[in-house]
Amino acid sequence: MNKQKTTFSNLYKLLLLFSVALIMSCGNGALQSKSKSMDINGLSEEEKALAKRQETDNCVDSADEKTVMKNLEKAVRCIVNNDAKGFAACCEYPIERMLPIHAITNEAEMIKYFDILFDDSIRAVLKNKTAKDWEQVGWRGLMLEQGNLWGSELNGKITSINFHSAREQKLFNDMVAKDMARLDASLQGDWVIDEGFRCPNGYTVRIDRSGDYERFRIAIFFKGTSLHAKPDIMMFGELEIEGSVGNRHYTFKDDKGNEASYWHFYTYEEGSSPFEFSLSGEVKYESTNIKLVYWDEL
Repeated sequence: MNKQKTTFSNLYKLLLLFSVALIMSCGNGALQSKSKSMDINGLSEEEKALAKRQETDNCVDSADEKTVMKNLEKAVRCIVNNDAKGFAACCEYPIERMLPIHAITNEAEMIKYFDILFDDSIRAVLKNKTAKDWEQVGWRGLMLEQGNLWGSELNGKITSINFHSAREQKLFNDMVAKDMARLDASLQGDWVIDEGFRCPNGYTVRIDRSGDYERFRIAIFFKGTSLHAKPDIMMFGELEIEGSVGNRHYTFKDDKGNEASYWHFYTYEEGSSPFEFSLSGEVKYESTNIKLVYWDEL
């Protein structure tokens, strides 16, 4: 009987040691960084859930760390070597650009846009970068050169490019000027489109920001109103960025008692809408069934 208890006790100790080793392995298996776990205090419930899910994914995919870093290094080498086709295969689409420039949605578009996207200035910066220069930023992914490039820690694909070449900046300025010229005089000035969308009832809406990002406005065109005419409703307001996830909440009002609210969620439950738009005052309207649009295509 004592022998059985001893065997059982030893087995329990072995299982306990194995469990501790497994937990430590999972916690250290994610890509090396200054902080291997994320402090989720102060985050919203939505952000906490996303953070926990990402930490779980890190454990599951920890065996692919070498592959992840190899893919990121390949992407950088493609930029340095001016290999558009190779780089296009290293991206996770869409790759967003500054509106009114369209997002890059596939490899063919990336190959075509590559020479506008990158220039010799970024190649010189990236020339001597290695896998060790990528920094893990919690569950948001991997960052290189202060955020000029972002990559997925799950597959090593490039997810975001915040670098803007001189050629792309010129394209942006030209498109902004062209966009403003198409609008009614009441909408022209130092403004840049921040988002455009259409509602099921036929409303077409554009949200603009001032060049210094200090002011925001919303222009609402009712069904049948020309987009070159004065909007049916125009209000001014502000933008609030929610948490580190970056959910965007615009609010607007005027002196007639009209108010508008627009949410663009970047994290949301499966099956729900990433958008919420509501209008109150002289006209009342609510919708989550919103379609984003490019203004130059309307």
